[in-house]
Amino acid sequence: MRNYRIAVSERKFAQSLAHFPGKPWVASVARRVADHLLFAVKSRSVHRHKGWHALSVGLIGLFALSGIAVRREAHSDKLWEIVNKYCVANAEHFRFPCVVVNVGDGRDNGYVVIKDINSPLQLLLIPTKQITGKDNSDIPKLTGTMVPNYFEKSWHAIDVLQALHGATFSRDEVSLALNSFYNRTERQLHIHIDRVDQAVAKTLKDHESSITETWAPFDFRLAGRKYRTMRLEMSDLTVNPFELLQQEVSRRGGTIGEYTLVVIGWTFQNGRDGFVLLEDKVDADHQHGGHGEDLQDHGSSITPSASSAKSQKPLDVR
Repeated sequence: MRNYRIAVSERKFAQSLAHFPGKPWVASVARRVADHLLFAVKSRSVHRHKGWHALSVGLIGLFALSGIAVRREAHSDKLWEIVNKYCVANAEHFRFPCVVVNVGDGRDNGYVVIKDINSPLQLLLIPTKQITGKDNSDIPKLTGTMVPNYFEKSWHAIDVLQALHGATFSRDEVSLALNSFYNRTERQLHIHIDRVDQAVAKTLKDHESSITETWAPFDFRLAGRKYRTMRLEMSDLTVNPFELLQQEVSRRGGTIGEYTLVVIGWTFQNGRDGFVLLEDKVDADHQHGGHGEDLQDHGSSITPSASSAKSQKPLDVR
């Protein structure tokens, strides 16, 4: 049984707006918008998914007005401030945007999950110990038997995504992305949890036979870049992707902060569950590449795609 608490109910969500981390007038408006939409949803005058979509879009606009930047300054510490001020400091009574706070095994082994404000679905998993993932000296903080498998924790956080939106997602829809330190805005390491871009998924599916059990070049561009890929045939992410990335860093050179790492849930043509891993290294100028988040679909609607209602197996992260 997991030792974390999940703030997923409409009432909990609405109450959390009372402590909205912005200007007072924005908090007031946000609460009033939430109250009206939640009443409409419960009275069935508005469909639940449409109501949540309207609420998400409205709050994104309010966040922008409040001074909580939608676009963050380069290598800011805003995420780290949220982790400390709104999540860990109130671990027993945490509030939005925190939806999971897990520090049961100590802060050095903990993590939080927050609702990102830039897209309808996206969640972010953030370690509760300060770590950038920029230099190779950080590799021991991300690998080994005594270190949390943050990608596995991110995979398990999909049940939070499903609970928040009352939807079931197939494993093939779900992706996890860590951007290169040089092509992200936040200093603190964090993993993006969202749906995979369907064009990316189709290209990978069409050329699945070229994805092997070891790192190898993938000859077809994904979001304008050429990645290296590998496959894992396992239902849960018990292998730490950071350890697999470490192999690439050792072979190709550079530092771990120069690499992006993406994990996509997969059902292989042989019927086995698994994952497709992708990595890309930033160019020498540190200006291009290394942004695996480009392989995700942050504009996706809240309702799951038709594919999850057809032949694909629903996600099971127990």
